[in-house]
Amino acid sequence: MPELELGPVWLSLQLATVTVIVLLVVATPLAWWLAFTGSRARTVVEAVVAMPLVLPPTVLGFYLLVLLGPAGFIGAPWLSITDTTLTFSFAGLVLASVIYSFPFTIQPLQAAFESVGRAPLEGGVQLRRRRGRPHPAPAAARHRLDEQREAQLGRRRDELLDLCGRRRRPEHR
Repeated sequence: MPELELGPVWLSLQLATVTVIVLLVVATPLAWWLAFTGSRARTVVEAVVAMPLVLPPTVLGFYLLVLLGPAGFIGAPWLSITDTTLTFSFAGLVLASVIYSFPFTIQPLQAAFESVGRAPLEGGVQLRRRRGRPHPAPAAARHRLDEQREAQLGRRRDELLDLCGRRRRPEHR
């Protein structure tokens, strides 16, 4: 009975483990930023993240070979720093695997963060206040928020009184 060659299995397990760790470290903060940012760069970042879904695998592989090759945008600096190439190396495999897996990690995490919303963060701020620690926002910013809330409540009260017909409108002379 021939002996099984387990090298490819071991390489696949190593690649999967390192890829998952890198994705957790890189994709989780990026997904959180995409879920809660108001930046104009959000659409550009979302488009770049979705590129591996849009491109056919052969085209993506070709672009990665060009990018990671010794004359590529990432491969040339890597070659000058480490004196090794990224193409056909374990580091290149990890980088290509992370790039390919970005949309499959970031998009579900982003959706999860958006579905949870900011309520847990705001609850944490409230708990921090209850424990006697001051809120980190400066007093002037809190004062502005209080003024905005008062004005909004006043407008809502006036609208409600208008609907009920109980608000006295000033007479025009």
